[in-house]
Order: sequence, then structure tokens, then C-alpha cells
Amino acid sequence: MVKNKLEQTLDDLDDTLERERRAKADAEKSKRKIETELKACNEMVADMERGKKEIESSIIRSDI
Repeated sequence: MVKNKLEQTLDDLDDTLERERRAKADAEKSKRKIETELKACNEMVADMERGKKEIESSIIRSDI
């Protein structure tokens, strides 16, 4: 009786551990995806800032 209860508890803990591992793996996958998207967005912002500076320089030169 006690052995069966302990085995059931162990099985439940194993199931919980496996769910937690999957949840962690999913969270890590999402984190990597978001970090990749953030990097791409930061690169686009940097490109836009460079373009803005180029346009501003062109405007200043054309005003002279």
C-alpha cells in the first residue's frame, strides 16, 4: 500500500518534471525568437537613423 502510494507520487513528480522541462524549453525558444526580432528591429532603427542623418546632411548642403 505505501509502496504503491510512493510509486504514484514518483510518477506524478516525473510527469510534473517533464511538463516543466517542456515549458522551460518553450520559454527558451520564445526568448531566442524575441531576441532575434529585437536585434533585427534595432538594426532597422540604426539604418533609419543613418538615413535620417544623411538626409539632414543633404538638406544642409542644399541650403548652402
